[in-house]
Amino acid sequence: MSKLLKMNYHPQLIDIMIKSTPAGTFSVNILTPFLISFLFFDYIDNTHVYIWLFANLVIFMMRIVNVKELNTANSADIESVNRVLSNTLCIIFFSALLHAYALWYSSFYLSSEQLFFMALVTVSLVSGSISTIGSVFYAFAVYVIFNLLPIIFVFTYHGGEMYYVFSFSMLVYMLVMLKSGYRQFSVLEESILLKESFEIRVQAAVEELKNQEKLLYQQSRLAQMGEMLSMIAHQWRQPLNAISATSASLNLKAKLDKVDNESVLTMTDNISEYSQHLSETIDDFRNFFKPNKERVETSFIILVDAALKILNPSTNKHNITIIKEYNSEDTFVSYSNELKHVILNILKNAEDALLEREIQDAYIKIVIQRDNSKIILKIMDNARGISEEILGSIFTPYFSTKKKKEGTGLGLYMSKIIIQEHCLGDLEVYNDTEGAVFRISLNLGEEV
Repeated sequence: MSKLLKMNYHPQLIDIMIKSTPAGTFSVNILTPFLISFLFFDYIDNTHVYIWLFANLVIFMMRIVNVKELNTANSADIESVNRVLSNTLCIIFFSALLHAYALWYSSFYLSSEQLFFMALVTVSLVSGSISTIGSVFYAFAVYVIFNLLPIIFVFTYHGGEMYYVFSFSMLVYMLVMLKSGYRQFSVLEESILLKESFEIRVQAAVEELKNQEKLLYQQSRLAQMGEMLSMIAHQWRQPLNAISATSASLNLKAKLDKVDNESVLTMTDNISEYSQHLSETIDDFRNFFKPNKERVETSFIILVDAALKILNPSTNKHNITIIKEYNSEDTFVSYSNELKHVILNILKNAEDALLEREIQDAYIKIVIQRDNSKIILKIMDNARGISEEILGSIFTPYFSTKKKKEGTGLGLYMSKIIIQEHCLGDLEVYNDTEGAVFRISLNLGEEV
């Protein structure tokens, strides 16, 4: 109850009152006074009628101005809001006193039937105001009490069985309204607080998921960089051996004094060629890992060829045939480097599966095709597929099927995130008669 008396109401409760006040105060302070004045104009001194109408008009204007002040007040500044809300309560109080005075004054001039009619109109005012002021219970209580108590006093003062019964009915009605109003206010406040609490928890959960996704993505990139370094080492080994052999041969010929210009030129040209190959390898890997968060126009052909350029030395060494079936050259706009990582990851997984199972006549088949408004990339192999027991789990984080070497279990998980959430496409896997098929589907004609 101390909270109610201090008027520390939730900003949304005050906002509900602000939005409903204009209609409520127009009904109470404009429409009803003019209606009553029109009906009883001939029974009451006109001067009092005009004063009453003018006072209601002033109160109406004050309520509207106060609503604007409430609307512009900073909800974080509790003192400012409470000050304006206190003004609202004062205005409501004087409005109720004005109606009480009108009823009291009219009781000396009106018949019992007319007085009852005027009282019922006042009761209707109070009932109608529940929807306009119920969100702030303190204001609601002030309005109900100070509009109904004068009716009880007036009818009790008149005396008589009919007046006493009506007064008692009004007292019961007032108590019921207060109890009902407080219950509705409590439910409304609780629902707002629950919604706020739920939104905060959801926002916190979303932020936590985003942070986890970033962490997983970084872990995935680090794991992939480790595999890349192994590929670089493999690609550098042969040129370095060739450079070392050429250098040793040149050194030996020099010691034996058998060096001729033609041999020197040939050997130095070979060393230069090997060095150029090493430089190109570095450029390939550097470009592959170059951060790129801007969408660019690309195609699956460009992306697949870039990934194969990295993987080819390894597949050639292990006699894995790469079968290309490019049936579409359509381009699209997307995150090219992220897509290259996905494609390389799937290709590398296919290679690992073929080597682990020691498949004879191993191959990886790459199919690019168009399906209406979608561009499709399929990567398939003949490694006998993925077990049905684990097929539904391979996109789960930290789930890995690699046996001979450690797998982080993040590659396919991050691939799924990149394709579905970043590129707004679809990544799925299934088995055919020969092995596993990874299918990437992206939309054409829009940025993906």
